[in-house]
Amino acid sequence: MIFDLAVVCFILAALLWCASPVLMRRFSQAEDARRLRAEFYRIADQMLDRDGLPSIFVDMIAVMMNHILSRRLLWSFTWHALSGRWISQPSEVTSKFKSEIASLSADDRRGLWMLVGVFLVALTFNNIVLGAIWRRVMLVATPTSIPTNDLRHTEAVIADLRERSHTVDSRGCAAAA
Repeated sequence: MIFDLAVVCFILAALLWCASPVLMRRFSQAEDARRLRAEFYRIADQMLDRDGLPSIFVDMIAVMMNHILSRRLLWSFTWHALSGRWISQPSEVTSKFKSEIASLSADDRRGLWMLVGVFLVALTFNNIVLGAIWRRVMLVATPTSIPTNDLRHTEAVIADLRERSHTVDSRGCAAAA
């Protein structure tokens, strides 16, 4: 009886010991997700306060605001990427979108792309498995400096995420930040 209790206690202690780095990493990711969502809303507010922003981008920002916490969107995006369905033929909508982007000022265009980038990175924190894969792909492909003057805070957030995503411990596992 005492031996069985000792074994159960040992198993529980081993599980807690193994789970603690994972939990620490998840808590760190929750903080990163909160910071990215705050940055997303900050940039979205800046973009929506600008005069002359075409309605297509106002609608796009509204859709992103509604889906920033979505867990299904990342699964859908991954499924479409793997099945090859996300690469569409040029259509009237894409040509209109491209012409609207071309009509934006350089600052508006830069802010819009920064907003989309922060949205995509923030979206990856809604799923543990797929999020880790997509963050690895995106953060490795992100340039080391983003040439913007008005969005320096975003650059710091992305740089901090990139730095922590490459932190590896002696076992080759991502270390908890």
